[in-house]
Amino acid sequence: MEIRIAGPEDNQALLDLESSSSQGEGIQISYDKKDFFYHDRFFPSTVFIVEDKGRIVGSVGLGIKKYISNGITITGAYVHSLRILSEYQKRPIREFVEVYRAVMQKMKDEGAAFGYGFIKKDNKDANIFAMKRKYSVYSDFRVHIYPLFIKSPKEIANNPDILRKVNGMEILPEDAQIHELNGVAYTEMDLSPYYRVRIDKAPGYLIEAVRFTLGKEPIRRWEANDRKLNYRLVQILNAPTKRAVKDFIKDQKHISFNMGINLLAVINRTSHKITSLLKYDSNMYLHFYDQSSHFAFENMVLDLHDM
Repeated sequence: MEIRIAGPEDNQALLDLESSSSQGEGIQISYDKKDFFYHDRFFPSTVFIVEDKGRIVGSVGLGIKKYISNGITITGAYVHSLRILSEYQKRPIREFVEVYRAVMQKMKDEGAAFGYGFIKKDNKDANIFAMKRKYSVYSDFRVHIYPLFIKSPKEIANNPDILRKVNGMEILPEDAQIHELNGVAYTEMDLSPYYRVRIDKAPGYLIEAVRFTLGKEPIRRWEANDRKLNYRLVQILNAPTKRAVKDFIKDQKHISFNMGINLLAVINRTSHKITSLLKYDSNMYLHFYDQSSHFAFENMVLDLHDM
């Protein structure tokens, strides 16, 4: 086996590796990307791969990010695209450990003060991998999924393009754009130009719940699309009331539907409770390199380009 840096010529092989690697157990999802290296559009990224006789059997990516904390720019490192071919996952392969060490060294060489990544809570192997390497859980994020089948979409008169900083949110991506709609502060990203999510496995009650709520026709439309669903991601940062959150999600459903989106994903960072038929939990792991630095990461605004 050998380790090397991936290049454009590896795009299709890496796409095949990722699309065959479902994440989680309760709800299994995988991603059908159009370009494996789409992260490069938002931040510089290096992808390390492990090859076995010319076949790519594992990958891990590292993106170097800039954040603003109290007016000071700091460097963070985003670990992504951690994939191991299923037939290799239970084998103690030395090259996989060496790739991890190469990623850690790259972080330090780039002057990163911290590293982070996201792992689904029910992805047991990935969580064990992170915990063994002393990554600590920074926070949990529940992603609420809303299938969008609206018979009569309404026009939205509100203008969501009002930028403002949210009080108390101190750690921001350098290029963060925080919007406001009717008093609700949020960030957003339309992921449909880059990839679709595929739900490989879901508990039967979820399908029945959607069928009961939305009727048989929407379910047929969902299943007819082979469950390859484009989606838009919205992160709610601040809201005055629970009612404001509910109205905001309702408006975002219509906005997304008019954009041709069929799944709206919502991360709720407020104390107000929301519900959805389909949801999964993700852990965010942090590992610090500069122990003398102290950042208020409880106020970190997720960069949705990472998701």
